[in-house]
Amino acid sequence: MNSLTRAENDSELITTWLLHQSSKLTRQHYQSNIKQFIRFIGLSLEEVKIEDIHGFVRMLELKGNKPSTIKGKLSTVKSLFSFAYKVGYLTSNVAVLVKSPKVNKRIASMRIEHEDIRKMVDGTNSKRDRLIIKMMYFLGLRVSEVLRLKWSYFYQNKVFISGKGNKERSLNLPEELFLELSELKSEFNPTFVFTAYQRDEQLKRQAVNIMLNRLKKRLGIDANIHPHKFRHEHSMTSLDNGCDIHLLSRSLGHSSVSITESYYLNGRENQSSSNFITL
Repeated sequence: MNSLTRAENDSELITTWLLHQSSKLTRQHYQSNIKQFIRFIGLSLEEVKIEDIHGFVRMLELKGNKPSTIKGKLSTVKSLFSFAYKVGYLTSNVAVLVKSPKVNKRIASMRIEHEDIRKMVDGTNSKRDRLIIKMMYFLGLRVSEVLRLKWSYFYQNKVFISGKGNKERSLNLPEELFLELSELKSEFNPTFVFTAYQRDEQLKRQAVNIMLNRLKKRLGIDANIHPHKFRHEHSMTSLDNGCDIHLLSRSLGHSSVSITESYYLNGRENQSSSNFITL
């Protein structure tokens, strides 16, 4: 097979592959996944066999990763091997033989692919719209809570949320989010954080739905995405990464941890705390 790349080693090939990803966040995500894969197998791409990829999947399972998380990481590996084969760097694509794990259909219907979130965050030219998406995903806020936010609710790196039944809670702001909010405030300083453009008027829920639908259409995203799905994805990603269910429940503003469990612990019956123990 004639090679279509000048890459002379795996590192150069991976760099070329990453440059073919349109989204900066996707590149960062793929790079993280591939580093984990390469670190685990300890082989060159040419040396990798089907058993090595199965071993990687098994390791992720033993560490308590959800099927959807494993599917995403395996998808990254498959993408790299497919690219390497298509450009002639590899003479075969061993990853194509590895099947992705089955995902609970009920849980899957609640989730958003992280790549789609990255596309939407990178794909909008509006700072306001980008921050609405990030507030729903990074903080797990209901869209109504996002739209009720006022600048007076922020103090240093915390935001105070008034949830259902006027139940209040405070959440930590990731540094990236804090800096972006500061930039938004410096441009236009109304009462509400998210307003109709150039008016100190609270943005309507319908406007968020319209924004998401237009963004999806422009970016070619076929998935069914509505505002509350970002809250679901925040919750399940947090649990996938080892977040305590009681902490998640408080962060979401649920009145009882049993509500959180009924939403997000289905499909985890085969897990126990031992899944998260390493030495």
